[in-house]
Amino acid sequence: MSEKKDRFVELTQKAIKKFREKLLDISNRNNLINLNFNPRSNKVLRIIDEIPNSVFQKLNNNSKLKLVPLPPSSDDPKDEKTPEFKKVLEEEKLVNENYLKDIDELGEDFDEENLESLKIIRKLKDVVRKKLKLPNRPSKLTLSIQEYAKAHGIRPNFEVPKSSKDNEKTKHQDNNLQTLFYPEDLERKGRALKKDTKRILDEKGTNTLHLSFGCLEWLESKNTPRNAPLLLLQVKLTEIPTSKGPEYFIESTEGELFTNLPLSKKLLNDFKIKLPNLKEEQTIEDYFSLIEEQIIKNKPDWKLRRYITLAIHTYSKMSMYEELDPKIWEKKGNELGNQEAIQTLFTGSGSDNNITETYDVDEKNNYSKVPILIEETDSSQFSTIVDAMSGDNLAVQGPPGTGKSTTIANIIASYLFNKKKVLFVAEKKAALDVVYKKLADKDLDKFVFRLSSTAEKKTSIIEELQKRLDLTIPNVDKNFKL
Repeated sequence: MSEKKDRFVELTQKAIKKFREKLLDISNRNNLINLNFNPRSNKVLRIIDEIPNSVFQKLNNNSKLKLVPLPPSSDDPKDEKTPEFKKVLEEEKLVNENYLKDIDELGEDFDEENLESLKIIRKLKDVVRKKLKLPNRPSKLTLSIQEYAKAHGIRPNFEVPKSSKDNEKTKHQDNNLQTLFYPEDLERKGRALKKDTKRILDEKGTNTLHLSFGCLEWLESKNTPRNAPLLLLQVKLTEIPTSKGPEYFIESTEGELFTNLPLSKKLLNDFKIKLPNLKEEQTIEDYFSLIEEQIIKNKPDWKLRRYITLAIHTYSKMSMYEELDPKIWEKKGNELGNQEAIQTLFTGSGSDNNITETYDVDEKNNYSKVPILIEETDSSQFSTIVDAMSGDNLAVQGPPGTGKSTTIANIIASYLFNKKKVLFVAEKKAALDVVYKKLADKDLDKFVFRLSSTAEKKTSIIEELQKRLDLTIPNVDKNFKL
């Protein structure tokens, strides 16, 4: 018997190892290995002119950070408000032939306020700028986006600085995150990023939005440069309507800053390089120094890129990969694969009864196994509940609308009645929501603890736990009779 049991354990462990490796994608298709900075992509938004340590500290302190665009184009730059400029402008209004011709053609419609009038005045102002040898007017029509950012005192480089200069400290201390987008482009980008993040969250119950700090630019065999994020923090994106249009904010979900696991495995597998661990109390800049000392020093063609990037990264499978590490189970005094339920999943059930049986609802031996029903059931649903309450392993199939969610809700309610704990897991969040609503409609939500989203904050989970601890047994008249 022991040999047979050991054989089942061995088969289970081999199966787990096989499926575990499939969870880890270290190919270039994974943007944790090869992050594409294509500006047309709606899954990536790059931050400029911010300090990594400062940004992380604000998020870690639960601050909401606003994604800000470049300033809107202005028709009245500061250098056009000087006494000298105004003096020359008034002189040109009297003698400039082109200006006088344009006014004459517009006739009585020229009032210095309507659009055509403003265009004529703008044209004259540009003549004055050339006459005074002033630089090109900061306008997205006349400058590149990088030059436009510089003209407004913003560093356009994606490589962010390590610290602030004396004249920059104020802007690096606010709760803004500067982007290299004009207002209308940032609005489009934010809307698309929020839509994609919400879709994945609704479907999978997983928050895939992360703010990454730093990238390792590594080279493949053909010297093709690839960028992989180094440190990641899970964040939440919110949209707030305003009179000027929507504004977008990010905040931490109160998770930990963590290293890129797929990158770690990639470096170890392909280059025999160990990615340094992030130690407690270590700052982002400390970690960057460690990367330079331990990796870049030995790989001079590789580079540490000081990027801050908001992007969608599918990381949920990485958590599963870590949790299925046999060494973690051994440290806790357990053996992965020795659990009966897991063995049954991979090696099959010992039961010979593979035929679905429909039970007689009125037979006491059957209905006595089902202590409570919160939803009406048909005979096949009732029979499924009887099998579940008998402790049988089941695989129940049926097209949409055949009552699978109702059956699950009834099974959970019956087990709760018997003071049992139930773990209900589904691939899609929508399936969890349907069953939860059925239980909540019967006032059983007090007994349900939801962990259906990685976007949940630690504080909200703690609050939910506290609500359960604060529950009191209701006063019921023991002499009450139906």
